[in-house]
This record gives sequence, structure tokens and C-alpha cells, in this order.
Amino acid sequence: MEKLLEPNKDNCVNPKSPLNTFNKISKDGMKILCSKECPCSGNPQIFQDDPKYVVIDLANGDDKDCVSSAGKTCLYVHYKLDMYNA
Repeated sequence: MEKLLEPNKDNCVNPKSPLNTFNKISKDGMKILCSKECPCSGNPQIFQDDPKYVVIDLANGDDKDCVSSAGKTCLYVHYKLDMYNA
């Protein structure tokens, strides 16, 4: 079990590893919590240089629809919501 808990990309995709379950829950949660209906609060600048994410800041009135694909994840954020700054 200890080997299956080592944080590496093989364990994150290995169905026998608990990290695989955690990885799936995290990805599924991000789709819900950073959606247009339930935007993340925080600083969208954290993701600005990461090509894996498309950041849509609802605080700027950016209300476009985004479709996640295999290489990109859409993150709806509301920068001023609760004023969490990272």
C-alpha cells in the first residue's frame, strides 16, 4: 500500500492506488466548484501562464461559455467573491 501512495503520475492513474480515486474526486470537484454556476473565488492570475487551463473571470463581466477538452480545463472564477487572494 505504501508504494501505491507515492505521489507520482503512475499512481495517479493506477486504479489500484488510492491516489487515483483522490485524483478523480479532485478533477470532478473542480468541474463543479469552478463552474459558471459555482465559480471559484481567488486570484485567476495563478493560472494565467498554465496552458492546461482556460480562466474565465466573471468579476470582469466575462460571461463566455467554455468547453473543457482533453488538454484544457475551464475554470470559472470570480476574483472579488469573498476576496480570497493567493
